[in-house]
Order: sequence, then structure tokens, then C-alpha cells
Amino acid sequence: MRKLIAAAGTALLLAGCTTAPAPNDLDWDPHRSFNQTAHKVNVAADRVVVGPVARAYGEVTPPLLRRGITNVRDNWKLPGHVVQSALQGDGLQVAKSTTRFLVNTTFGLGGILDPAKDMDLPYEENGFNETFYAWGVPEGGYLEIPLGGPGTERDWTAWGLDIVSDPLNWVLPQEALTGLTVVGGLDLVRKRYEMDSIIEALLHQSANSYDATRIAYLQRMRASLGGGTSVDTLEDVYATE
Repeated sequence: MRKLIAAAGTALLLAGCTTAPAPNDLDWDPHRSFNQTAHKVNVAADRVVVGPVARAYGEVTPPLLRRGITNVRDNWKLPGHVVQSALQGDGLQVAKSTTRFLVNTTFGLGGILDPAKDMDLPYEENGFNETFYAWGVPEGGYLEIPLGGPGTERDWTAWGLDIVSDPLNWVLPQEALTGLTVVGGLDLVRKRYEMDSIIEALLHQSANSYDATRIAYLQRMRASLGGGTSVDTLEDVYATE
């Protein structure tokens, strides 16, 4: 029942997404007041808790173990990716993700190792945000959530639907789901550690960290969904007033 309620709630949120005046407008920021308040919370949390914890984790955890945790996280997201590729009408990617999951689960010790990568089956992120993009759903306004971070209205709607639509949430026991949640959390800490210098500059050294974060996030998200782009074509995130 809770999953059905979440699905209904995210569907309503999607229906209420604000339509941007231009697809790639970096100045349009309809939730700016709320976002700036949330950003202050996130900056403080990163300075006091997230950053120090990530640096401590990175210093005590061997790279090989960090890589193994990431591999497990990536592997067990693949059933959800199969669903998304099917919704996008991408049969080839359905086959690739299915094969990668079977290979790494069987021969990669449940996903700790990544033998599928040597078979030219690299991990590719996928989710409802990619599906909505493929369907032509607008991204809506930029929306930064306290203790959640940056996103857009479409991103956050997609995040909720990703949880509901993931087949593992319907078939695995709660103990296994809890373990995967812990693995996902550790991988987020790993990402914060590996991006420490960039995040420090963006959040704590930038003259306008809110706009720098917002522009950097939107540029990266749009470039990723568009198949990648040259860094030279992106605006300078520090060129804000």
C-alpha cells in the first residue's frame, strides 16, 4: 500500500511540474527562495558532517573495498534498469543490462567483481529521469532539497518512481533490501570522498555557492542525458553575480 501511495504521489508531482520558458535556460529558477534556504542547510551539513565523514571513510577504506561496494551497488540496480530500458523501447539495452546482471551475479560473487566489463558490457546509469527525458517530459524547475541535495522537479519525481518500480523492492526480503540501502549509502560517501576538492571549491570556496551548484548540476544533468558534451561548451559556473 505504501508503494502505491508513493506512486500516486510522485505521479501527482510530475503532473504539477512547472514548464520552463526555454529547454536550456540556466537563469530560470522558480523555486529560488526555497532552494537558497535548503542550500544553506546542505552547505552546513556538508561542512560539519558529510565532508568529514567522507574523508575519514576514504582514508580508512582501501580502494579495492570501495570499488567492490560500488560494484555491488551497480549490479543490484540493474533489474530496475531493465525496466527503464523496456519503457524507453530500447531492446538492445534490455539485453545488455540483463546479461550484465546475470554474469556479475553468477561469476562476480554477487556483483563484488565486474567480469561483465571485460565482455564490453559497462555499467550505464538508468532510471525514470532518463525515461522521462526520452519521452519528452520537461525537467521542470530546479529544486534543492534539505539534506537531499540538488535536482529538478522531474529528477525528484523520477527518484520516487525508481524506488516503486524497482523489481527488487517487491521480491527481496527486508534484510536484503536494508543491506542494499547500506551499500548505496556507502557508495554515496565514496563519491563525496573522491570529489572532495571539487565539492569543497563549489560549496565552501565559491563566492556564490548556490548559483555555482545549481548551474553545475543542470549542465552536468543535461549533458549526461544528451549523450555527453565537451567541457568547453559549458558555461563557467563561477561566472555568477
